[in-house]
Amino acid sequence: LKVSAIAPPIHSMMPVVQFETHEMVVIESDAAVHVSVLRIGDLSETSEVAYATADGTALQGQSYRETRGVLRFEPGEETKTIVVHLIDDDLFRTTVSFSLMLLTTGLQGATLNRHLKQMSIFVMDNDTFPTNKYHQAILHATRHAADLSQTEIQVSHVGLLVELFKFLWRIPDIRRGSIKTMMLDQFQNMFMLVKIL
Repeated sequence: LKVSAIAPPIHSMMPVVQFETHEMVVIESDAAVHVSVLRIGDLSETSEVAYATADGTALQGQSYRETRGVLRFEPGEETKTIVVHLIDDDLFRTTVSFSLMLLTTGLQGATLNRHLKQMSIFVMDNDTFPTNKYHQAILHATRHAADLSQTEIQVSHVGLLVELFKFLWRIPDIRRGSIKTMMLDQFQNMFMLVKIL
């Protein structure tokens, strides 16, 4: 009796879904970030992958709009785009970042590239420190200066100090600490007044 072995059918490997890059740098004044998601491999079937943003030093509602959803790749499709809207305000911040992630939850017809399933988006601020009140004067002086170390910017020193106080006041920890200090100072003043009387 001769037994012939029948080879099992060969199934093509599932496609891999990933971001095009692991980080992007954008300017706050850009309306939105357009992020490409690639599907590599066998594109003959449909694939679905969920995505979501996550806070880093950039906070949703402050630097960007929270974004989540599901990408559906139809047969033959290899690229999709995720759009994350940025928030352009008049407040100075240092460069901040947030993450965009491809999720394993609900993943269908694909696998994720473990190195490119998450990316960082860095948002550079386009505002002037401490506020934009003297933006034009500072910009004009720095654009027309041959040597920045010798540049004298024509702004009111008192006005600039007031703008610095405004900037510091909007930082929650500094504001809370300042209020506590002022209240404690008033209690101390009242105590001294009571002692005198």
